[in-house]
Amino acid sequence: MTGLLVVGGGGHAKVLIDIIKSDCKYEVAGYVDLIDRGKLLGCEYLGDDEHVLEAYAVRVPHGAAALGIGIVGPSPRRIRIFERLRSLGYALPPIVSTYARIGIETAVGDGTLICHNAVLQVCARVGSGSILNTNCIVEHDCRVGNFVHVAPGAVLCGGVEIGDESVIGAGAIVLPGKRIAVGCMVGAGAVVTEDLLGPGPYVGSPARRIV
Repeated sequence: MTGLLVVGGGGHAKVLIDIIKSDCKYEVAGYVDLIDRGKLLGCEYLGDDEHVLEAYAVRVPHGAAALGIGIVGPSPRRIRIFERLRSLGYALPPIVSTYARIGIETAVGDGTLICHNAVLQVCARVGSGSILNTNCIVEHDCRVGNFVHVAPGAVLCGGVEIGDESVIGAGAIVLPGKRIAVGCMVGAGAVVTEDLLGPGPYVGSPARRIV
């Protein structure tokens, strides 16, 4: 099995570790975080990311890592760490729960996490560094950009396009064929009935931009 270094130690990191442990493809080499949280689901704390990532890359050339930093809104720290890991030579494999449903002719980018019971239907595409969270549904022919978070229970109907760094809140629904611009935050339970053409927060049914 390949050892994965988990970057982050909060709640999202615990979900990530649980997903890794549910499979036999990878094992967790340990986690790095700004805070020493002790053992995290049995995984050892290796130190803070500022000091460990470069030293580990030297000690384990071509090592692999996984992002355990969640996305609530735009997440420059997640992007910054992703880019740093790449620059240090880490592999960033997609992590896909064995309990997710993945259709044929799909594509999942580097560093993306697909959680338990998520559905990625046929011919859908997901970029790098994104999160398809628990019980979300990404239907056929969707295009999901980089560093997107599709929150628990959200539904993207067929042919939806989601721009980079957008968040689709818990239980939100995006109707078929709609386009969502870069940097949108769709609130929990919102229903997107029209294209969202600019960044910012959108709430309600139908979803409307708020200031």
